Amino acid sequence: MISLPAITEDKPDIASITDVNEKKETFFDYLRPGIAIENARIEKERRRLLAIKKRPG
Repeated sequence: MISLPAITEDKPDIASITDVNEKKETFFDYLRPGIAIENARIEKERRRLLAIKKRPG
């Protein structure tokens, strides 16, 4: 089983960050949990579809 990161309801105030590198890091850190969850869903669906494909007939 895949361990997924927690999604936070707190949205970072990216507009107030002036340092570009910090802004990028904050933005991607905010998106990362949602991306991990969606990737896990896609992987599960892919396994299901491959199992269907392998069925005879």
